[in-house]
Amino acid sequence: MTSQLPVTGNLRLEREGPVLRVWFNRPDARNALTGDMVDGLQATFAAIRDDRSVRVVVLRGAGGTFCAGGDIKGMQGASVEAMTASNLRFGTLLRTIDEVPQATLAVVEGAAIGGGIGFASV
Repeated sequence: MTSQLPVTGNLRLEREGPVLRVWFNRPDARNALTGDMVDGLQATFAAIRDDRSVRVVVLRGAGGTFCAGGDIKGMQGASVEAMTASNLRFGTLLRTIDEVPQATLAVVEGAAIGGGIGFASV
């Protein structure tokens, strides 16, 4: 049975039995990550940490590109402190993904740049 969870910002979540598919859903921006996407991913992985009915998380990019990393346009004018905080949040997300008991797979189609490589590596 397939259940589709609501879109969370620029993330689309789909649940099919023990598999949770998480789609980066900004194909017009090559699925570049925004702060809201990082926060949504962090919340998603925190929510499933103790849910043993979810056994696998699959990360994918909509529209033929996996993930172009951080949204450079969204970073324009950001202070060094804000950029540092953003990078630390992303590092925390990667650590969270690495530490959850579920297997996490990255389906890398098209480009994987910057943070996209981080997802593919974790």
